[in-house]
Amino acid sequence: MFYPANRGSLLAILGLLWIPTTAAGQSLTDFCPGGDDSVEAAVIGLVSDAESGIILPGSEVVVSWLADGTRQRVTVAVGLDGVYTICGLPQGQDMQVRAIFGDRMGQWVDFSTSVVLQQHDLGVSLTGEPDAEPELSEEVRSSTAFNATTIRTEDLAALPKMTLYQLLRQHQRLRFERVQQGEAIVFAGRGVTGTTNLSGAVGRFRAVEVFIDERREADPVSALRDMWIHDVIQIDILSAGEASARYGGDGWLGAISIRTRERGR
Repeated sequence: MFYPANRGSLLAILGLLWIPTTAAGQSLTDFCPGGDDSVEAAVIGLVSDAESGIILPGSEVVVSWLADGTRQRVTVAVGLDGVYTICGLPQGQDMQVRAIFGDRMGQWVDFSTSVVLQQHDLGVSLTGEPDAEPELSEEVRSSTAFNATTIRTEDLAALPKMTLYQLLRQHQRLRFERVQQGEAIVFAGRGVTGTTNLSGAVGRFRAVEVFIDERREADPVSALRDMWIHDVIQIDILSAGEASARYGGDGWLGAISIRTRERGR
């Protein structure tokens, strides 16, 4: 079980002041009351702007690792003090940790829980453009995750952390087109169709619909931006005929059906 430490006890240990050697000389139970240092590990740290060093309250910290071929992930919120603490991690695992602030992502930091308690201060750059799609090898780009009509959790396990938006923007069967309202999803090789009312104004663009746990998303692109691939059990990219059979008129141009861990089991 993964759990954040009691923030009150953490701040008492820190004396409300973060210093670089916080974890040095401390035990796991100092930060994780009730933790078992024979089987559990913890990581702590401070999240700040990579350039100015100003703390970033409201950011998140993500720890990710592979276990038995399945990607595991733990996310905790960073408080007003800029401190994060993640307890209950399994020992003896190679892991990665990064900070996220809005649409900005820090660099992954590698560590191993062979060290029971350790500190990794994390930075997020607030300058420049938001992160683009992660760089992937040609072998990864040709994998099932980027070309199949059905993508399962095992197809996503070895991929780096990314959102569904970043994944599907690179999918060989899909294309994201800029429209007046933002972006629309279409099948590769097809355009976006629109409707025109009597005044000549362009109405809602019709494109591939997105269903998450069988609920149609009114703003599909935003929904994809807010979801991480490792929260997904299965993605089905449905043709117009398949989508119409399942969703009726909502699927007449095709659909993307996503089943998540939260409600898909």
